[in-house]
Parts: sequence; C-alpha cells; structure tokens
Amino acid sequence: MIVFLGLALLLMLVDFGLRTPIGFIGAGLAIFSFVIGLVMTFFRIFATIQESAEVKYGYTTLPHLHQDVEERDWRTRRIIRAAGESLLSKEERTARLAGTSQVLVDPSLSSFLCKLGRFFSWL
Repeated sequence: MIVFLGLALLLMLVDFGLRTPIGFIGAGLAIFSFVIGLVMTFFRIFATIQESAEVKYGYTTLPHLHQDVEERDWRTRRIIRAAGESLLSKEERTARLAGTSQVLVDPSLSSFLCKLGRFFSWL
C-alpha cells in the first residue's frame, strides 16, 4: 500500500500540474491506495473484535495465540487443544484435526480450568 502511495505521489509530481495522463494515473493510484487502506483497517478491526469475543467465551481459533483458552478448529468447532496445554506443532495439529490424536484434557475439565484461571488471574 505504501508503495502504491509513493508511486502515486511520484507520478503526480512528474506531471507538474500539466494534467497529462500520468498525473491522472498518479491520482488514481492515490485513491486506490486510500481505499485499500480503509478496507484493510475495517478487516483488522473486525478480526480484533472476533478474537476478543472468542477469548471472552473461553476458546480461540488462532493457532499460536491464547494458550490459556482452548483451541478449536475454525471449520468444525471441534476442540483440538485444551486450555493450558502447550501450543501445538504443525504435525500435532494436523494429527488432531485428522482424528488420529486426542486432546489430553476432557473438554468439560478444560472449560472449568479456563474459568478457574480467569478467577485467579487478578493475583
């Protein structure tokens, strides 16, 4: 995005106000980079809200964040890592998603441990 904006400003400076096609291309690139920036900002805000909601309800779908809550597959919502369990390697995650490996902690116990951890987090 920064590259597009820089190129746009360069093209607009090369034009020197003569209103040649190169100036219009520069203006178009500037508008394009602004719109892309807005879209990216919207998606980042949405992702942050989604992540916060997941953690609030005691799970995450992000593979390398929030070790204190259980990890679920984003498609099936099946638990693939219990709360408090160490983060999974790529091979272990693949095995658990394929169903050849089991979660080490019972899901109900996992939920209880997650709530217990939140209760004592103020210490």
